[in-house]
Amino acid sequence: MSREEKLAANRLRAAQNRNKSVAARPARGKNTPGTNAGGKSRGAKDKILRYPLDRIDNTTDYLAITVSKFKAAPLNTLLNQFETIDIVEQNDQGRDVRSVELIKSSNVSGPIGSLTPISNRLEGLNRKDAQYYITLPIPNGITDTNSVTWGDDSLNPLQAAGINAIGNVAGGQGLGGAVTGATAELMDTVKDANVQKAILAGIAGYGVGASPQALISRATGQILNPNLELLFSGVNLRSFSFTFDFAPRSYSEGQMVLKIIRAFKRSIVPVSGSGILVQAPSVFQLQYKQGQKPHPFLHSFKPCALVNMDVNYTGSNTYATYADGTPVHMQLGLQFKELNPIYGEDYDQIDNGVGY
Repeated sequence: MSREEKLAANRLRAAQNRNKSVAARPARGKNTPGTNAGGKSRGAKDKILRYPLDRIDNTTDYLAITVSKFKAAPLNTLLNQFETIDIVEQNDQGRDVRSVELIKSSNVSGPIGSLTPISNRLEGLNRKDAQYYITLPIPNGITDTNSVTWGDDSLNPLQAAGINAIGNVAGGQGLGGAVTGATAELMDTVKDANVQKAILAGIAGYGVGASPQALISRATGQILNPNLELLFSGVNLRSFSFTFDFAPRSYSEGQMVLKIIRAFKRSIVPVSGSGILVQAPSVFQLQYKQGQKPHPFLHSFKPCALVNMDVNYTGSNTYATYADGTPVHMQLGLQFKELNPIYGEDYDQIDNGVGY
């Protein structure tokens, strides 16, 4: 064996020994996962996950994620408005109607009271009901976006007259008299005979399916004033995307990364229990924290659903692993979406940081 070959073999053995040493070396700092997360419970070792394994103190900023089962609405929901169901059977004497009694709710508050926001049902997630407590470093590029929907809307004079006519009908006046009265009121505001004829043509257009605006434009070269306004039309749900870098420095930290990825993979998918119904996936409560307290500046979250996740096992665009097969660099991408929109009164219930 030549001198160069011996040197190459020695370098290869040295690299293999370094990999084994890194894999066997314990993490620096407090290497018991979840020591600062609090609460001892059965199976806590599998529920409390954290990366990195370094100690968390009062100056450490991090993202705390609590994973919990989806909580269904209480018994006084829309389904429990139905107390019995009638079943019609055909027998020798003719039709026979019998009732099957369903579960009755003694405290039914009606359809409106049944629509409890899921965020309210998930407030104060119980520790024993939680599936995982996951602590991750705050990623780069954190942002929050609040938005609502506004849309253009118009109400021309003919439509306004129609609304008045409907109101008169509801008030007890006959349909013919209501339409006549609304038309007369509209005509009184217009003095030009040609415009009056155009309005009559426009009203007739509703009856034959023609465009009133087009008929009036043909007759006068004008259009009805659309009274165009920008009107509030809806609320939006916020979404958040995060990318976490994992570069395990020890065997223990590599196994912790494995458990974290597996926990997210298990929580994003539904559960098929009986085969008839499919249980909704888990829900997530996110919170920026500093030590054991909420972060004094960053925004808060309402309960979220994990709608998308992706794992890149070659974070540096090069496949490289330790001796036990753990990739040396991974990237975890998570996209969350809040379960309920943000309303003004929500800010009255939170006093830390910038709010939501």
